[in-house]
Amino acid sequence: MGRGNGRQAGCRSMLWFVNAAHFLVHYMVLIFPTAVIGMSGEFGWTYGEMIPLATLTMLAFGLLSLPVGLLVNLVGAQRLLALYFLLIGLATVSVAFADTYPSLAVTLLALGAAAAMYHPVGLTLVASVSHRLGRDLAVNGVWGNLGSALAALITAALTQAFGWRFAFIIPGAVAIGCGIVYLVANGPGGVADKANPPPRAAETVPVARPCHALASVIAAILAGGITHNIVTVALPKMVEELLGPEQPLWAAGGLTTLIFVCGAIMQLAAGRLIDRYTLTVLFVVLSALQLCGLLMAWVFAGPLVLVGLAITMAAIYGQVVVDDAIVARFVPGKRRGVAYGASYALGFAASALAIPLMGYLHAQGAGFTPVLALTAGCGVVLLACAVGFSLAVNRW
Repeated sequence: MGRGNGRQAGCRSMLWFVNAAHFLVHYMVLIFPTAVIGMSGEFGWTYGEMIPLATLTMLAFGLLSLPVGLLVNLVGAQRLLALYFLLIGLATVSVAFADTYPSLAVTLLALGAAAAMYHPVGLTLVASVSHRLGRDLAVNGVWGNLGSALAALITAALTQAFGWRFAFIIPGAVAIGCGIVYLVANGPGGVADKANPPPRAAETVPVARPCHALASVIAAILAGGITHNIVTVALPKMVEELLGPEQPLWAAGGLTTLIFVCGAIMQLAAGRLIDRYTLTVLFVVLSALQLCGLLMAWVFAGPLVLVGLAITMAAIYGQVVVDDAIVARFVPGKRRGVAYGASYALGFAASALAIPLMGYLHAQGAGFTPVLALTAGCGVVLLACAVGFSLAVNRW
């Protein structure tokens, strides 16, 4: 009994570290887009000239996920989590000491490289130590969303109070502190010794037709990634155009926040559903829900557009949890790091295509109508992929 209790306590402790790491990664990569407002005067560059540097962080963040996934198999996720905390902390602090445009570019690139460690490492650990996979993936996702939500607010407050350099130094020091605490906890008899994977977490669901299943997943990641990035980036502007320029900006911001809240609620709900229902069924249901929301936003006008966007956002956030659970359930443990790294690298490739394409379509003069038509088409592809995956694994 004592050994079982110790193992469960170790798993819970490990999940706390992984959740903190997820908060930090999404917080850290969004410091610069806010801090740059106070940096441009010191560097002698305009906002428009400096903000493209954020692309370096996002490039490294996405593209390096795959090699990190390979590294998980060689080194182990628990060791790499400690390295992640220390590296992202040091990289974030290093940005504060950049005093030229080239040095700022290099340090932001290093920040993205350190951030790329999280998803292959963190999600592999969640899948390995979780006793309730759906719930733990959902909670982990909420921690990441919280980091994104608070990054602008906290960065603005730190920049105003202490200057932009401390907006990087303080969170960087927090990350390094987390790494030190994690290393201490991983001493003899610590978290790593107690958080051995429970029998349930090690089980892998057999796939009847793996090649068909893999092709369906790859296509779903690309189609879903385009929709995800277009909707989340364009949502504030969509709401603002719907309300009209005569409405105050806070009204558009408030409605946008409410729509994102729908996504967060569905994310938690999806976590509970994963522990109760078949993943393939949830994949199809959420894909169908996303398509319905996109069609509503595209075809209708007025308040029904907001309803369609809320349904779409809920389905997108729920799908994120289901996607991570699919890797955990259908991919053998020794290959999960690579699978998570590959999925996030593919998702980044889709996002790199989505945003310029959205800007081009919107600039044609028809507003978001062609953009929503594109996302509806992606929704059809996603639903077809969900059905194809379900048939491939033969788990109805």
